[in-house]
Amino acid sequence: MRRRIAGNNFFGELPASFENLTELYSFSIRGNSFHGQINFIEKWEQLQILDLIGNNFDGPLPAGFFNMTALTQLWVTDMRVSRDSTFPQLSKLIRLKSLILRNCSIVDKIPEYIGEMKLLTDLDLSFNNLTGEIPLGLQNLNFLGLTRNNFNGSIPGWVSSVSSRNETTMMDFSYNHFSKKNYSNDSLLPEQQSTMNFFKCCTSSDLAMDPSMQILNERCPFKSSSLYIDCGGNGTLIDGNYYEEDNGSLPFYVSPKKTWAYSISGDFISLSAGRQNYTKNTQCALSVPDAPLYSTARISPLTLDYYGLCLHNGIYNVSLHFAEIYFSEKTDHSILGKRVFDIAIQNETVLRDFSLKAEDGGVTKNFTANITNNILSIHLYWTGKGSIYVPPQVYGPFISAISVTSDYKPRKSLSWVAKDWIIASLVFLLLILTLLWKLGYLGRRKLLTDKLEGIEPQGKSVTVQDVLNATKNFSNEFMIGSGDSAEVFKANLSGEMYAVKKIKPTSTRGHDSFSNELRVLKNLKPHDNLIQLLFWYRGHGHHLLIYKYMENNSLHNALFGNTGWNLNGKQGAIFASK
Repeated sequence: MRRRIAGNNFFGELPASFENLTELYSFSIRGNSFHGQINFIEKWEQLQILDLIGNNFDGPLPAGFFNMTALTQLWVTDMRVSRDSTFPQLSKLIRLKSLILRNCSIVDKIPEYIGEMKLLTDLDLSFNNLTGEIPLGLQNLNFLGLTRNNFNGSIPGWVSSVSSRNETTMMDFSYNHFSKKNYSNDSLLPEQQSTMNFFKCCTSSDLAMDPSMQILNERCPFKSSSLYIDCGGNGTLIDGNYYEEDNGSLPFYVSPKKTWAYSISGDFISLSAGRQNYTKNTQCALSVPDAPLYSTARISPLTLDYYGLCLHNGIYNVSLHFAEIYFSEKTDHSILGKRVFDIAIQNETVLRDFSLKAEDGGVTKNFTANITNNILSIHLYWTGKGSIYVPPQVYGPFISAISVTSDYKPRKSLSWVAKDWIIASLVFLLLILTLLWKLGYLGRRKLLTDKLEGIEPQGKSVTVQDVLNATKNFSNEFMIGSGDSAEVFKANLSGEMYAVKKIKPTSTRGHDSFSNELRVLKNLKPHDNLIQLLFWYRGHGHHLLIYKYMENNSLHNALFGNTGWNLNGKQGAIFASK
């Protein structure tokens, strides 16, 4: 005996009298709003198929379920629990072929015995808090759904060969925290990429295996304030806005301009639905405004996520366009089908149990989104409600087009490349200015009029301009000696000959020598046998010491000695040779 009351709007608790239905072999109440306890089901010892998807029963699963050894199909989702639960003890259910425990608040690891169930072909453990590694035996499954858990182990190496055995195999590792992979990206053939979903599967430590993480985290070369997507279509122009093509068949995809991406999770329950390419194009003309916008659509068995990338931060108007073009045939009664799913924007549910039917025509839902990290998130989620078995048995979230606009007029900003060039140029300019300042080329007007300090009697006044003129800007023509840290020039100032010692700007040792000489020589009393310091100057990158000029090379010996070193404090008083 079988009972199927799926896809209706029943609510409340199941009647207690149901416990007497001990002859049942199939029981499906999927897609209703039942709640409460379901302990009595454990008395149905002959039950083979149990479908509780899309209700709100109290969890965790009663222990008696674990002794129902006749079960071949156990589908349970969205259980309400007051605390997290461990993985159910299902080791006795050796006849299981299909197991769905989705969104049941399971905090645990996958038991090894799950991989040892020889008849198990389909396993969906999505939307829990599972961690650890994936058992080896799961490589024999036709479908493995692990999306939105907290797996932190390795993605096993066998994933690179599993889809080559069966083209209908699908494995979904998306939205997890896997730490590494045990296979090479090059080992995945193009046809295998359409059966494996790795979108946001891994931590940042292994970005190389997860291009989606690179896309969602990399710096935007530019930003925009609008986005238009022709979901499932080849692109179309509506009201002057071009809706970009979105006709790929992969479970995740990033647009060529990297301005948006999508991700698909799950697999269709019915085998007759076959492997879908997740897009639909109707040949029938729709009598709705902007009909081309509604003639195509993208579909997903469980979740469909779109990401708008590199958008300016601010408030946006998000318009989602829908038209039911799957359940639309009168000949097979699919026009009676109903599609139901939830909609979330920026991780907040904005519409629950949104119902879409063919008779509705084109439907547009408008929402407001606040973007703070340059990314817009649109999440469509199938909660198990609506029509599953209505031909062509392709249920789940479904969307025809997306338009995202903002009233905000962003300031014209430079690209990161331009900004980098500007910063580099400013740094280079600063270095040049610093060098010019140290060399004395900056502040030159004040430099030229600066007077030299000194002890020259009779009130003589000498400026830096006088020194520059007398030496022709320190020309080699007037150089009479040089050392490691200083050069000496002959200068005629007001008819008298002087020796000008100029410290090299880059010489730290010369600057120390300058200070020592100045301190010693300016305090010495004049003497016939001493080099007499008459003037000195320190400023604008120049360090000058001016002595009375001495003939016969005695000045060179006095200033530099036989070693080529500058005068220091101990050499400050040197007798001049005659």
